[in-house]
Amino acid sequence: MRFFPPTVFLIAVAVHAGPLSFDSEKIIVRLVALDTIEVSGTYVFSHSARKPRTYPVFYPFPVDSTMMYPCSVSVAQGDSAVEFTAHKRGNGIRIPAAFERGQAACTLTVFYRQHVESGKGRYILTTTSRWNKPLRHAAFEVQIPAGMLLTYMSYKCDSTVRTDSITTHHFQRKNFQPERDLDLSWRRIPSSGRRY
Repeated sequence: MRFFPPTVFLIAVAVHAGPLSFDSEKIIVRLVALDTIEVSGTYVFSHSARKPRTYPVFYPFPVDSTMMYPCSVSVAQGDSAVEFTAHKRGNGIRIPAAFERGQAACTLTVFYRQHVESGKGRYILTTTSRWNKPLRHAAFEVQIPAGMLLTYMSYKCDSTVRTDSITTHHFQRKNFQPERDLDLSWRRIPSSGRRY
């Protein structure tokens, strides 16, 4: 039987814990409708403990009067689905992140779909500072379908790739200690309009 210690950290909203480190993240935000976004986040953690150990992880969602609690959520560790517990009063979920003996890194993937106020969305970044150390690497994609236009992003993108069906905005950061969340705004393009 494994010992489950008290919750010691959050993904994206993280609390630093002794043997555990938050190493990197890759985030994809997809606009699927004017009022719906999907987020897929891959998070890499490492720990210094030699014994098998499971860390309870609290994963928060941005929920307020304009952003609903996600209507669909799934979690995986590697190729295996992970059961989680919803904490709607805390606007998040609790996930067990398991390290086997000799395993130095753990990868968790979280997917959620969220209804938002038409034209606005957010991904939480700022409380990563509670780890008291920057992320080694963070990569982000914001995908906007044809017929929609991204009008605001709180981080400057490094590159933009356009196809007939989707526009993808990319940015990466090293030694990343975010000072603001990833806020986005978009609008529908009139049928006679053009994308720039």
